[in-house]
Amino acid sequence: MGLTRKFKLNQADVMEIVIANDGEGSGVDADLLDGKHAADILPGVDPVSGHLTVGGIDSGVNVRAPEKATASEATAGTNDTKYMTPATTAAAINNALGVVVTLLDEINGEVI
Repeated sequence: MGLTRKFKLNQADVMEIVIANDGEGSGVDADLLDGKHAADILPGVDPVSGHLTVGGIDSGVNVRAPEKATASEATAGTNDTKYMTPATTAAAINNALGVVVTLLDEINGEVI
């Protein structure tokens, strides 16, 4: 029966061993997970399209926050890619109601 030695290593000791042996060709890839970098595994956002990417593959899902509509865009109601605040929504409704009242007044011959 041979002599057995038991060693107790703390976290700092283990880290020192890993750092000393890590590097190209060492077989220790402390910066990789199953040979992949974090960018290959974790989801990200393409800075140009705003689409969610996973492993570098574009999902086609837009995750960028929509832009806020200006007052004129809200009143015109022609842009369906921007959101309206309560204030711009109220302005758009008031504008639409004003147009309806004006049309009704013209129909009744009562131009104010």
